[in-house]
Amino acid sequence: MKTSYTRRDFMKTGAVIGAGAILFPAIMAGESYLKDDNSVPVKNNSAKVVPPHIRSILEYAVMAPSGHNTQPWKIAFANNSITIYPDFSRRLPVVDPDDRELLISLGCIAETILITARAMGYQTGISLNEEEPSIRIDLIPGSEKDYRFLSYIKSRQCTRNMYDGKSISEDHIRLLSESEKDLSAGIHLLSGEGKSDEIVSATAKAARIQYENPAFMDELKFWIRFNR
Repeated sequence: MKTSYTRRDFMKTGAVIGAGAILFPAIMAGESYLKDDNSVPVKNNSAKVVPPHIRSILEYAVMAPSGHNTQPWKIAFANNSITIYPDFSRRLPVVDPDDRELLISLGCIAETILITARAMGYQTGISLNEEEPSIRIDLIPGSEKDYRFLSYIKSRQCTRNMYDGKSISEDHIRLLSESEKDLSAGIHLLSGEGKSDEIVSATAKAARIQYENPAFMDELKFWIRFNR
């Protein structure tokens, strides 16, 4: 059985937590689902109000994408830092047997925290602890506020509508190309008739293989929600 918490519930129940304690296994974008297994370790039981700036950052952080929206993270905080841990109890052994997507999702939430913190006027430092493992983000006050990417966090969405056949506008292609300059990643754009046929074919084949796998379907049904 799953216990459901809305983001409003988080604002109520998440206000008191131990300093340095693990906050939660995951809070879904829009809705949260926590397993009733008491599996969340608590590092410090002393009660402390979540600092407002940490609360604001986490409200954006929980919107980061993850496979099947499982949000396989645990989060700890101090007044000037946030630490992210992988939550392997929420891994997807069928669709992600090597935890590749799980690890990518840790990068997604870390990047979301960095973007939000910079928009709030914090410089950020990031460090990896391979032994735990964990990602620690330090918050250093006094930086100029950087809003460039903040609005994209809330506007990110998956759409399952039928493709209307419209091409991406030249302005949007230009913006995508220019955004590469601000990212430590490369962007490859395929445009023009026939250039994406091979990718479309491979994607369709992969989808058929997955949906014909009963184990994949069982795993998907376990995580799917019908309230959004």
